[in-house]
Amino acid sequence: PDPEPSVDPMALLQQAGEAEDDALRYQLLQEANAAFGEDHPLNFELYDLLQTANHWAHGREALWQPGDQERSGEMGYLGGFFIDATFPALMGTPYPPEPEADSPLHPLWALYRGRMLIWSAIQNGVATEAFFEEGRSLLREAQAAYPSNRVIGMYLDSPMDWILPPAGWSEAPDWARWQSQALGQLAVIIDFWIRHRQAPDGQFGGGWGDDVEMWRWWVPLLLGFDHEPWKAAHLKLGEGVFQLERLAGGYSSILTDVEHSGEDTGDTITPALLLDPESATWRRRALRLVDLAEAHWWAENDKGRRQFQSTYFTHERSSNAEGQACDTSYHVRALQPALLTWFQSGDSLLGRKLSDWLRTWALSVSEEGGGKPAGVLPAAIRFPSGNYNLADKDWWDPGCHYSGKTFRYPRALTLMLTALVQASLQSEDPVFDEALDGLAEALRNEAQLEGDEEGQARWAVNRGKGALLKALAKRRILTGDDRYDDLLREQGNPLLQLLAFGGDETGFTNSLLGTVAALSQDGPAYTREVRFTDRVLRFHRAYAEFYRGPQPKVDTKLLYGMLTGDPGDPNVLPLAAVRWATDPSQFAVLVRRNSTEVFEASVVNLSASEKAVQAQLLRLRPGTYQWQSGCGGLGSLVVTGSGGTVAFNLPPQSNCTLRISAE
Repeated sequence: PDPEPSVDPMALLQQAGEAEDDALRYQLLQEANAAFGEDHPLNFELYDLLQTANHWAHGREALWQPGDQERSGEMGYLGGFFIDATFPALMGTPYPPEPEADSPLHPLWALYRGRMLIWSAIQNGVATEAFFEEGRSLLREAQAAYPSNRVIGMYLDSPMDWILPPAGWSEAPDWARWQSQALGQLAVIIDFWIRHRQAPDGQFGGGWGDDVEMWRWWVPLLLGFDHEPWKAAHLKLGEGVFQLERLAGGYSSILTDVEHSGEDTGDTITPALLLDPESATWRRRALRLVDLAEAHWWAENDKGRRQFQSTYFTHERSSNAEGQACDTSYHVRALQPALLTWFQSGDSLLGRKLSDWLRTWALSVSEEGGGKPAGVLPAAIRFPSGNYNLADKDWWDPGCHYSGKTFRYPRALTLMLTALVQASLQSEDPVFDEALDGLAEALRNEAQLEGDEEGQARWAVNRGKGALLKALAKRRILTGDDRYDDLLREQGNPLLQLLAFGGDETGFTNSLLGTVAALSQDGPAYTREVRFTDRVLRFHRAYAEFYRGPQPKVDTKLLYGMLTGDPGDPNVLPLAAVRWATDPSQFAVLVRRNSTEVFEASVVNLSASEKAVQAQLLRLRPGTYQWQSGCGGLGSLVVTGSGGTVAFNLPPQSNCTLRISAE
């Protein structure tokens, strides 16, 4: 027989550099290693490069380990192998080990190191210019060697086209076509992470503390649709977190700031209860947080008011460090699941416990102190004094952490203001309405307030305006009370304008177009290139826009709101009116009425086939209702305490109005 043709290892190296898929690149590097033979001098350099290539391409297979990690976030199999070792060359020995400058492996090494530097900076946000510039310099070297590799070009300001799912019915309303395309692409991203990244214990590869944050951008599909694969994947992650030793006490045992310690529980219990409000397991986990607050986190301050003692606490203690002795808006994150349980159950005892703490914040609105003007919430309340600053700190920049920006006003203000709205509706204490009235009055009189400098009244009111209007929007949908309508009519939220004031679809245009534009480019930046799971949607805003100019944003909140009728996020006071049980492809919804007595939505089928649809109604009060789909379906509906369901068939390429109202 003829001899086997010889394999050119240099050609394999070139093919490896041109490959856009890292699994293929690793395979080609292995073949090159075999072709060189054992004694070839390049094999020593190639050995190091193969380790990096294997970790990058096959982290789940090569590096995943069940159980806890060294840190709560960042130490998963995707980036944990390089995050603590990859720094600009001026800061130490380059990682991975560098080949000789004239080695044919040097451009391949540059391809890996360049991406590691860029993703490290996207994640940490520290010395980003140094990380980015060296990373880009290395990728330019790789691009010169492998000019056809489009992924390298993506990092160097040449966007990759990413084909969106077809819009289907061309005569569908614009909002429906754009929403359908955005949801379809978002589903592609979520399905990638479930299929290719989720490990047997639920991890997604970014580290537990970062993985749990992923639900925040899954929200339109996770909460908008009753789709078992998405639900199962998230609950698998949540159960995996609660199997960790650090969660044995019901809250993290890692002593760190509340923004991060609150994620393990806040970002697992909250969505689990939204998916299944009757779950005894998840409700018990939520109530455990209040027990811990009473035992270890809350205390009475010198003014006789209940507050958190510190920004750092675990399941068994609060830090006694003076520089951390603060209560902040971010503390809502720690009790977010308990607030949800109070909202879902109406438990009066639970409500009294939470209200006693929130009352401290409500009282702060009318008070001045430490430079804080009346009519605004403070950035922090000091313990044990109950004051709004320390002698060496400003009220709007309280410190309370090694990073000055973490609790700086108005960070997390929406969480606290929405919690105050909840207390105003579920508590009989008038202090909460008085606080909201005070905040609204300050905004109405903003032009007459003093000062645009940091910390002054007009500056503070303007900085907090967006958070206040978001909270008041929730109140408007919950109650129908029009006392703040003069302020809310000025708000840009198009869903609120539609639900409360009879606006039209034109307000959705810019955001939907921006979302579609963002999701029509650079698919790898949302999927296989991502190294840190709390940065899945951050490549463009945290990196690319520094070099390409302003980048469009994926607006998952608007998508969630259109599908459910909730004009905000579901973290506190979730107001989803409906969950859809249907094939989510080629489907679009715009909820137009969301109250306890009437539900109305435009429901669009963009496909060429009839679509079976179920609408699970979540907010209608118990009673008997009449419904009609506008496309031939009608009937009666009995709503119990657990809700009710309407089932109907949606004709192909149709735009129907589903209306449900009391008899």
